[in-house]
This record gives sequence, C-alpha cells and structure tokens, in this order.
Amino acid sequence: MIGRGSVRTAVLAAILAALAAGSAALETDQFAAWRKPLADSAPAINAKINLEVQLALDDLDRRGGGTCEDVAAMVRGRLEFEIFQPLELWAVQSPLVEQSPTRGDEEARYLHESIYRRSRPWDIAMWMPLSPTIDVNGIRLGTDKLAHFASSGWKYRNAYLRRLRRGETPEQASLGAIRWGILEERSINGSLSSGIFSRSDLEANYAGMRFYLALCGGPDPIVERTDGTWRIRRPYDIRTAVTPEWDESYTLPLYRRGRWKKVRPEIAVSCGAIADPEVWARLESYRRRDGTTPSERVVDELAREGKLADPAPFSLAAICPQAATLPPPAARPEPAMLSGPPFPPEMSAALLAIDRDRERRAFGLWRVAVSYPLSAAGSLGALVTSLPRTHDCRSLCELRGMTVHLSAGLTGGELALGWARVFAETGARRRLLATVPLAYGVRGALIRTWRHSPLDPAAQTLAGIEAALTITRVSFTLGAFVPVGGGPHHERRALAGSIGFGF
Repeated sequence: MIGRGSVRTAVLAAILAALAAGSAALETDQFAAWRKPLADSAPAINAKINLEVQLALDDLDRRGGGTCEDVAAMVRGRLEFEIFQPLELWAVQSPLVEQSPTRGDEEARYLHESIYRRSRPWDIAMWMPLSPTIDVNGIRLGTDKLAHFASSGWKYRNAYLRRLRRGETPEQASLGAIRWGILEERSINGSLSSGIFSRSDLEANYAGMRFYLALCGGPDPIVERTDGTWRIRRPYDIRTAVTPEWDESYTLPLYRRGRWKKVRPEIAVSCGAIADPEVWARLESYRRRDGTTPSERVVDELAREGKLADPAPFSLAAICPQAATLPPPAARPEPAMLSGPPFPPEMSAALLAIDRDRERRAFGLWRVAVSYPLSAAGSLGALVTSLPRTHDCRSLCELRGMTVHLSAGLTGGELALGWARVFAETGARRRLLATVPLAYGVRGALIRTWRHSPLDPAAQTLAGIEAALTITRVSFTLGAFVPVGGGPHHERRALAGSIGFGF
C-alpha cells in the first residue's frame, strides 16, 4: 500500500543514514582536560577487562569447554558491539573511572566548550556525543580509545590471521592489519565522514589486536585450559599497551582542510596552558616515553608517498611556540611505568556489586516523522528499564526495556507496545531522552486512520507488528499490518513506514 515514490524516498533515506552511521565514530578533546587533575583509571579498567575475560571463560566451561577461537569470540562478544562499545559505555558511567568533563551537567556542555564547538548544525559527525578524557598510568586518552581497542582491535586481529593463512610473516601480517585500519580511518571511521584522521585511534586498534591474539596464543598467553577448565593465567594489564600516542592533544589527528580551519584556532587557545607546571610535566613525561610505533612507521611511509597528509603541520610545535622548547623524544623511550599489580583483588567484587545494585527507571521518548499512512506525525512514549543506581544518563547510557508509544498524525493515530535497546542521553532533563544516537526495537501496534488517509477506505483500524531503528538520530519504522474487522473492500494486508528524528 506504499506507493513507489514513497518506497524510493524511504530507501534513499535509509542509504543516507547508513552512510551517516560511518561518522558515528565518537571524537574526543584532550585539550579541554589539560589543566584538570585526573586519577589513574588503569586499575579499574584492568579489573573490568579481566572480569569480562573470566565471565567469558566461566560461560565456556558451562558449555563444555570450547577452543581458543571460542575464547576470543566470547571475550569479544562481551566487550564489543556496533558504534557504542560496552567497554567504553562502562567507563563513561563507572564511578571508579574519573573523567573530564564529569558526568552530568559538565558533560552536557562538553561539545560547546571543546575544540569542535565551531561545528555547524548539519555537521553529522558532531551529532554523536564526544568521549570524555580519562587517565591511564599517567597518559590522557578519550574513552573512545577503549571502543577502538575492543572493536577495531578485533577487526585487526581477523585481518592479521587472514594474512598469516596466506603465508605472510607475522610482521607482514601486522603491517597489513595496520594498513587496513588506515583505510578504515580514511573512510567511514574518519576523514571521509568527519574530516578527522585520528592517529591515536590506530594505536588503540593495534593494542586491541595484540590483546585478542594474546588471549590464547603466543609465548605468554593470558588464559589457558588445565584439567578441563579455562582460567586466567596472567591478568591483562592495559598499562603495557597505552603510550603517549593515545593522547590526541599530543599526537594530533590529521584534519581535512575544512575541519582544520575550524579546529586550529581552538587548539591555539590552549597554547598558554603549556606553561602550567602540571601540563609541562605531563608533556615532558610523554617525551621520555615516546617511541616510534608500528602505526607511526606506516603513517610516515604513506605520508612520504603522498598518500596521507604530512603530519608535521598537525603538531603542537607547529601551533604553539611554547611546545618547541620541550625536550626531544628520548633516544631510548622509557618503558611503561608499572607499580604494583594490574588491579587490587577486591576491585572485581566492587564492579559486580555496582552492576547488581540496580533500580527501575522510566524515561520519556519523543519522535517527529513523516509517516505512511499517518502523514506528518509526532509521538510521545516511555521506556521502562533497570539501571545501576550510579548511572547518570545526562551522559550516554545503554537502556533496554519495554516501550510504549502514542502517535498522532494528520490522517491517523497509533498505539504501540514493545521492547527496545536504546543508546541515549537526557542532557539536563534527566528523564527525557533528548538525544538518541542509536536505538532499535520491535513492537506490536494498532493504527486508526480517519478521513483523508491514503488507505481505501480512508477510515479503518489496522493491527500489526513493526520494527524501529534510529541511527545518528535519524529514525525509521517499517511494519506489516492487517485490517481489524474489515469489510470486503478493505485491503487484506498493508505496509506502514516512516522516517523522522527521535525514537
């Protein structure tokens, strides 16, 4: 019952939204946190990663064991999703991870006070929330690096293993994986979609690959199977992976011209902060720990070949005269400074306790759309979910639960009840999901059309089921319906669909 023109419009909109989803890689701004003290989050992150590994092993043991490949897949399933990775979402909300800006009101102002504040309303790359800054063993990084570690690290691992099967050496396979990551960063995850090629993302990708490969492989595997049971042989320690290159205020991204024109003056505003004793000490520490990574070697090689922009203009020294007086990187970089075990034993129990201390909450939903057969329509609804008490959804939350929607349009209305998984933030409103970057769900619905609807007859009642998807704030629904108590002239079945904003 949807006309061909409507179908073409819906398909085109879906394609555009899918392309826009590539810009959904979250960005970050470490300059905004330069003068803000942050506690070391390495113990909490280590405890989280190792807890997820242990839970994956427990699950495998309950299923009868499995192979090393099963271990890697199970761990990946606990750390990785699409666009928003569980590991990063946990870091954003965990009270054990100190971040800047702090959760809540500060985070709501983040974009407007960051180096990306000059973005335009139609700048889709900035429709996604910015990742806050955390500290890992004295190095600042955005929580988005944890997402790259978990997600792109898995893709690197698969690219690496494919190349090994083709007969390449481990070194060749590693370089091939990095080149694959550069292609991704130049396209949907970076330059093409947002104008931002993050060299720091490449470092986190590579570290994630090494983590997944080390789970069961190599001379010093993280886990092993003894007496028919999987166990952690040595706890993973992210401090051995994080280097100064993960800090985007030290290793600046390569920006496309339009983005660089807006960002460079904002970075220049921070130049005066280099004289701050804490900032200076951090940058000096970076220089002592700074070496040339495999990713940097590939980027420099491509830049010499003219296939990537020259990194030199995208450096602190090129923007801030003060940075030119910093000591050069050490000829022999200092190894990662490790003091004590990766995390205290009691921290795993603390993580489980935080997750289990939950409360039920209800959040408001909203949506405006062009719909068939409702024409222009608006809807209000609610989602009921269970969350840890510590979660503050003014910052990004993952919500799962039952939903109810009531829609009213020019030619009809709809009542729907279903289930959804929603990644959203309330901003200052606390209970209304103001921004929904990603959501999907399914629901049963009743539609009542009235005079002037495109159906034949115009006024009738339909019952059916519909799927809903929101990606980078653009939302779609598509459903199959049948008339309720229809006469002989009613259609036997109907399709309904919409495109709009919200969820």
